[in-house]
Amino acid sequence: MRIPNIYLLLKPSSHYCNLDCTYCFYKRVSEVYPEGKVMTVDTARTIIEKTLETGARHVSFTWQGGEPTLMGLDFYREVTSIRTSTGSRGRSSRTHSRPTGCSWTPSGRIF
Repeated sequence: MRIPNIYLLLKPSSHYCNLDCTYCFYKRVSEVYPEGKVMTVDTARTIIEKTLETGARHVSFTWQGGEPTLMGLDFYREVTSIRTSTGSRGRSSRTHSRPTGCSWTPSGRIF
């Protein structure tokens, strides 16, 4: 049986955020995991490759946080490159999105 769709919500920047929104439910994570770690490119590569190996027709990667743009443009250049170099393998579509509070700059629109 072929998996039709996979939707992943990834939090590469963990709870790190530079906005301090009062309504944010994720801020409490810093109290539980104060040392917090961020996702490495190698971890992102493994997630992307394993997900694409499923053969799902549509795969969606949403990078959330904290504030996902704190990972920097180089992180997203690399994960986008990994995703594109993996090939389509019969998928009709693959999407990436980065919801952000307000930290994304015009230079971030290169993807």
